[in-house]
Amino acid sequence: MTPSLLVTDLTAGYGEVQVLKGVSLTARSQGVTAVIGSNGAGKSTLMRRLAGLLPHTGGQITFEGQDISPLASHDLVARGVVLVPEGRLIFSDMTVFENLTIGAVNPRARADRDNTLETVFDFFPRLKERRSQLGGTLSGGEQQMLALGRGLMANPKLLLLDEPTLGLAPGIAKQIFQIIPSLVKLGLSVILAEQDVHKTLAIADYVYVLENGTIGAEGLSADLQNDQRIKDAYLGA
Repeated sequence: MTPSLLVTDLTAGYGEVQVLKGVSLTARSQGVTAVIGSNGAGKSTLMRRLAGLLPHTGGQITFEGQDISPLASHDLVARGVVLVPEGRLIFSDMTVFENLTIGAVNPRARADRDNTLETVFDFFPRLKERRSQLGGTLSGGEQQMLALGRGLMANPKLLLLDEPTLGLAPGIAKQIFQIIPSLVKLGLSVILAEQDVHKTLAIADYVYVLENGTIGAEGLSADLQNDQRIKDAYLGA
């Protein structure tokens, strides 16, 4: 597949604490690139750095052939790089409709807002039913749907999904995993950071294993499913 995003020797952290230590990866265009790893491996730090929420301290990020390493998050959203963060972070005192429309603030997204809204409602009929309800009154699963819908409203080219099923009931988590391949069929590229390794390997094209801020292994999803070290460490087999 054609690269959508290239990451080379990326470093990132918080203050003097370096979390990422020379991470390199490729996100394939119109595919699902997964990043798996245990708690504390650096998955969320990587996603925040790719989204421009952490300062540029080293390495390079190239998106669609252009260096985006120093750009701030709002500039990246305007270019089509959109993060759906861990923990949802919806606006609890705004309605579902308001939460969704605020996702379409950049000019590229505003131009197609109504069509995108219908696409979101097709994916998540429950959001359409609750469009006038305050975000804070939704269930955890509904809030995750809202967070993902808000990300889609930004009309992304590359969608960064950070632990989208964390803390969700199994049925809702299953629905999220079913939706991700459908997003690719719409033309999106996806980078998925997840702890549910079984379900992640089932939908990913290519997988990176993040260990203590470095890439410990990588490969096609089918190959990693048969890798005994990955089985022992992450699949309980």
